[in-house]
Amino acid sequence: RVAPDRQALIAEFRTKSSELRSCYEKGLKINPKLQGKVLVDIVVGKTGNVEKVKIAKRGTIFYAGKGTPQVIEDFLICIRKSLKDMIFSSLKDVGGKIRYPFVFRTNRP
Repeated sequence: RVAPDRQALIAEFRTKSSELRSCYEKGLKINPKLQGKVLVDIVVGKTGNVEKVKIAKRGTIFYAGKGTPQVIEDFLICIRKSLKDMIFSSLKDVGGKIRYPFVFRTNRP
């Protein structure tokens, strides 16, 4: 198994940063306390296409205050959809599994 180049992966994830930020902004409009870390497991096929995106239960810590589990769920669905259409050129011909942490927090006081 070939280990993916971390810098190449970071660069590829950056291509989705505005889309991921949009998911977060939607959640913030409903609950301004939304923040935390999302640990994502991604399976990439030999074509470089994403075959599976799963939010890791262990390692994902999100806070949105009381009574807002739907805000978190909608946010995580948006993240999964956004990542599902990625193409990892750095993993073409080899495929692989990626576990990647995304941290979302606001600069608001």
